[in-house]
Amino acid sequence: MRVILGLICLLLNPVADDLDRVTFSGRVTDLMGHVVIDVRVSARRIESEAEYVVGSNGQGEYRLINLPPGLYVLRADAPGFRAVVSAPLSGSGGELVRLDFTLGPAQVVEAMQIVARDSAIRVDPTRTVVGTTIGSNEIEQLPVESRNPLDLVFTLSTTMPPGLSDRDLAEGDRQLSYRRTPVENGIFSLAGGTPYSNNVTIEGLDNNDDREGRERFVPVPAGTVEIQVVNNQFAAEYGRAAGGRVNLRLRGGRDRVHGEVFSYYRDARLNANSFFRNADPGRGHRLPFFNLNPGMALGGPVGRFRQWRARSFGAFEYDFVDDRAEIRALLPVERNPRFPLPRPNGATVGPSLGLYDLTVRSPRRSLTFQHRTEMEKSSGHQISSFVTYAGSRDERGFPGGRRLAETMRQSGRGSFSWSVSDQWTITRFLFNSFRLQWSQLGPRDGPGGRNRQSPVVLIEIDDPRGAEA
Repeated sequence: MRVILGLICLLLNPVADDLDRVTFSGRVTDLMGHVVIDVRVSARRIESEAEYVVGSNGQGEYRLINLPPGLYVLRADAPGFRAVVSAPLSGSGGELVRLDFTLGPAQVVEAMQIVARDSAIRVDPTRTVVGTTIGSNEIEQLPVESRNPLDLVFTLSTTMPPGLSDRDLAEGDRQLSYRRTPVENGIFSLAGGTPYSNNVTIEGLDNNDDREGRERFVPVPAGTVEIQVVNNQFAAEYGRAAGGRVNLRLRGGRDRVHGEVFSYYRDARLNANSFFRNADPGRGHRLPFFNLNPGMALGGPVGRFRQWRARSFGAFEYDFVDDRAEIRALLPVERNPRFPLPRPNGATVGPSLGLYDLTVRSPRRSLTFQHRTEMEKSSGHQISSFVTYAGSRDERGFPGGRRLAETMRQSGRGSFSWSVSDQWTITRFLFNSFRLQWSQLGPRDGPGGRNRQSPVVLIEIDDPRGAEA
C-alpha cells in the first residue's frame, strides 16, 4: 500500500520543466512594433470550452501558466484594436508554447484570424529536458498487438529492450523449464539508462512496481491521450530514477457525449499455415489459439455546479486467451480416503494402476478499468480525480502431463489506485498544486480452480511398462 501527498506553491514564474502542465507566453505589439499593455489574452480549451484569461504587463508580455494539456485557441483583445484569434494550438505536458500577437487598429468590428502552424516537431529553447511526446494520433493509429500503450515507447530511436530480454520470444514447449530473464530486469532502457530504474507515472503520480522494475497499471489505449518520454535532465520534483521517465496522461471528458465500443477477435482458424507444415501430415493442423478482447470507452458532461463544470470519462477492457492442457497420468485403482484422487478412466496397467486422460482448460484472463472525473472553473481552478483497477489471472503455465488439475497454479496480480489533484492558478506569478494518491498492488499466485485453499501433494508414479510404453 502506498500513499503520496504533495503540496507545491510557487511564488515566482514557474519553470518550464513542469512535465504535467502547459504554458503559453508571448508579446503583444501594434503594427509599428510598439508594445501594447493591459491586453486581455485568453486561452480557450477546445475539449472542455474552459477559458483562461490573463493581461499583458508593462512590457507587453503575457503568460498563461499551469494549464492542462490539450488543444487551445488563443485570443487577444484591447480597446481600440481589432481582436486577433489564433488557429488551434496543441500544448503537450511540460511544453512552453510562445505565440506573439500583432494588433491592428479597430477600423472594422471583426475578429482577425492569424495562422499559427502546429507542427509535429516543435523546439522549445527554454526546456532542458531531452525527450519526446507520443500524441493521441499515434496511439490511435499505430497497431499494438499487446494492447499496451507503453509498447509505443519502442518506436523511439533512443529506446531499447533490456539486456537478455525474452519479451519477443515464443512461449515454446511448456514441458521444458528453460530459464527466463529475471522479473527485476525491467521493461525498456531509455537512452542507455538502467532499464529497471525508470520512473513511470500517470498524470505525474506514481505508477511503479518497484519489485519488478516496471509499471503497476497499464491504461486502456482508448483512454490514453499522451505518452511523454523524458530520457534525462527532468525536473527535480520527478527524480528518484537512474533511468528515464515516462508519464501517461489519461483521456478526460468533454462537453458532449463521446465514446467507442471495440472488440478484437483472433482464432487459429483465421491464421495461415506454412507450406512445410501443410506438407507434413503430422503437423498439418494449425496450432490452437483463441483470443477475445472486447472493451468500451465513454465520456461526457456531468453537469454544472455554480461556477464549476464537471465532466467524466471511463474505459474498460477485457482480455481472454483460451488454452488447454492434456493430462495423461497413472492413478491407483483403489481410492485412499486421506488423499482423494479421481478414478482412472482408461485402461488398467497392472492390478493397482490405471490410465487417466483428461483435457482441461487453462486460460488467461485480465480486466482493466479506469475512470476520470474533473471539475473546472474558468478562473483557472481545476480539480480532477481518477481511479484505476487492473486484475489478471493466468493458468497457461499449467504443463499437464502427469499433473492433475488440482495442481493447477494461477499467477497474476491486482492493482488499485485512487488519486485527486487540485491545480489552482491564483495570479500570474502564483499557483498552487495539491496531489493525493492511494495505491495498492498485490500478487495473485497460488492454486487455481476450486482448490484455492486446499493443500496439494505431488506424487510421481513411474510407468511400470517402461520408457517404450
